[in-house]
Amino acid sequence: MNNNDIFNLILKSIPTGIYWKGIDGKYLGCNPTFAKLLSLKNAREIIGKDDNHLPWQNHFDKIKKNEKIMIMQECEIEDDFEIHLPNKTTITLGVRCAPLRDPNNNIIGSIGTVEDITEALSLEKELEIQKEKIEQRDNKTLVYLENIVKNIPGSVYWKDIKGVYLGCNDYVAKMAGVNSPKDVIGKTDFELPWHAVAEDVWKIEEEIIKTGIAREFEESGTIASGKRVTFLAKKMPLYDTNNKIIGVIGTAIEITKRKEMESALLISKEKAETANKVKSAFLATMSHELRTPLNGILGMAQILKAQKMGQVQAEYVDIIERSGKNLLALVNDILDLSMIESGNIVLKEGVLSLQTLLEDITTSCRPLLKDKPVELTTHYHSTIPAYVIGDELRVRQIFLNLIGNAIKFTAKGIISVDVSIDVSDNRSAKFNFTISDTGIGIPENKLDAIFERFTQLESNYDRRFEGVGLGLAIVQKLVYLMNGHISVQSKLGEGSQFTVELMLKMTTHVTKKENNKSPSKLEKSKLKILLVEDNIINQKVASTFLTEYGAHVDIAGTGNEAINLYKKNEYDLVFMDLSLPDIDG
Repeated sequence: MNNNDIFNLILKSIPTGIYWKGIDGKYLGCNPTFAKLLSLKNAREIIGKDDNHLPWQNHFDKIKKNEKIMIMQECEIEDDFEIHLPNKTTITLGVRCAPLRDPNNNIIGSIGTVEDITEALSLEKELEIQKEKIEQRDNKTLVYLENIVKNIPGSVYWKDIKGVYLGCNDYVAKMAGVNSPKDVIGKTDFELPWHAVAEDVWKIEEEIIKTGIAREFEESGTIASGKRVTFLAKKMPLYDTNNKIIGVIGTAIEITKRKEMESALLISKEKAETANKVKSAFLATMSHELRTPLNGILGMAQILKAQKMGQVQAEYVDIIERSGKNLLALVNDILDLSMIESGNIVLKEGVLSLQTLLEDITTSCRPLLKDKPVELTTHYHSTIPAYVIGDELRVRQIFLNLIGNAIKFTAKGIISVDVSIDVSDNRSAKFNFTISDTGIGIPENKLDAIFERFTQLESNYDRRFEGVGLGLAIVQKLVYLMNGHISVQSKLGEGSQFTVELMLKMTTHVTKKENNKSPSKLEKSKLKILLVEDNIINQKVASTFLTEYGAHVDIAGTGNEAINLYKKNEYDLVFMDLSLPDIDG
């Protein structure tokens, strides 16, 4: 194989897009990779065109300015552009260009590399080794090809089967700290500045020579300047005209800056995740601490309601109870959201009936429709199985929120719940749940933000609807936790339609649940009860309720007090707080 064969093979085999232009900015040629990147039919199609006729024509002025600086300062230029391909795909290209010189070192244009950096400069496709024979070209073509390889702003080299350099471009010579590529020829990596990694390099190249399989990987080493750099390298077998492997061809693009950026982004991501966990833990703790006094307020309100009061006092107590319930619902939402975001919610799967579950939900929601001319309907397709496996509590929470929202925002008309199966096999099925209403609808400019935390349709203080905008955020996160999907369609003034897709396991085995329903009316008894609770308000509320039903109640504020009382007395029941100041309940 002669040098002409080698240079043609190198040019066609390099996995990076390469182009070269004349001093007038018109393209003289490119490699197949570049043509493919721009969706051209072949490399010849680009000849004679300028950048104003390519997908990055919007950046024409910027490209001309960069090339002017490059030629005047005789330096390399790096930049990136977002382009729109004919197939309507948008990608971002990273471009590096350098002066193109003739054999007399005169600048005759520019040469550059182009990479698709849309996915962090990932070179995804292996190069296919061109094994066909390349016809002899005249000396002028050979010099032209040599000049192209010489000026490529990246490493290009070829070695024999013993790892000895047969040739390279100026980029490699510069890294090695020598005057020209000729000073690298005849040496091995053990004799160059990156000798510390030479053994690892040789193992990879030896494997390529033995197997004939190309390799793409990252490699790092120290160059002549003492700087440690990282490259994205591509190595492949070098064949002679008889299709026999005679060595290795290698190309490498420096990605040191990209690796540093990835490292910085990773650190930033870890910091953000840590901050988010701290925030979620804080919210969870605060929500728990808020529940205790709220439960006391609600308990006392219920006790007061049982007392004889005048109409005005009864209205005041009712306001206290409703306000407390609203605040408790908000605290519960915050706690749920923080638990989901901190990863502390674990799905508990069990057998459930979708029809029974949704009927329970709609039944519990019907009282909210009082004084509203709204019809609430449900429809189950005939193919819906009697039972599936899923987390009943979280499924219930999802549809209580969605149906509750529909009721809140619908003044008249219909709210419908439709359940169907889209894809099914013997083990699992994809269920589609559609909740439609004829309510106020959602403005188009708020559809994208409707699932964000604290997002409300009306942000002014005199808004008509209660809530702080956490319900849909929780719903979306629960759906995603179940590997499902939720979407919304809406038209202002006409209504909304929420669709939830969940993959649920099928089952034919049903475990009968025990009838744990409470009696409709509790009978008074003379039970002796030990109440272990450190919060004075909770002590008062619980003891008052229990005493009203005829129970005798002893109260312990700590674990040790509870143990002493339990040893001295006999109790029918013990109500125990889990968190006590001295001993864990």
